[in-house]
Amino acid sequence: MDQTWSIDLKEMAWEVRPRLYKARFKHSCGVLKVGSSEKVVVVAGGTGDRDSDITDTVETLHAIVVPEDNINFDQQWRSGPKFPMPLSNSASAVTSDEHVLYIFGGKMISGDYSSYVFKLSCSGICNPDLQLDHCSWSKAEYELKTPSSLGLALIMPRIPMVNREFANSTECFSPGKFDEY
Repeated sequence: MDQTWSIDLKEMAWEVRPRLYKARFKHSCGVLKVGSSEKVVVVAGGTGDRDSDITDTVETLHAIVVPEDNINFDQQWRSGPKFPMPLSNSASAVTSDEHVLYIFGGKMISGDYSSYVFKLSCSGICNPDLQLDHCSWSKAEYELKTPSSLGLALIMPRIPMVNREFANSTECFSPGKFDEY
């Protein structure tokens, strides 16, 4: 499928958006904040018409947020930073500040499930003129405990812990210790 849509939450209406360059299924996606008023829809990996046609391509659709929460979308998708490996069926989540997109697990070309966690982040996120050219994929310093496919990932905001063990801690969760909490 190469057709894309967005939903206007005020009007509760779907709007047709530009077609992807590469038709894909079983891909990951997320929306990043880049610069002071730009949001970028990121579509990564997935398969073509056949499940064995797993890709590492990334496409981006840029949007400018203007006053009163109106969004002006570009009229075409662009090639984005190439994903580190061909992957489909992975889960994705964006950090609460919208500056980092994580992709978890998925199905690799070998047919095995992945335990890798990848992140798309941008250098100089405080720069109002930041462009997606300053963004790149990297492998996170931690992995999933169990390789998985077709998962769901949510980023939880940091909240104070009431347990005394964490009373003097400035960080609620440590990377790589998801299973301990």
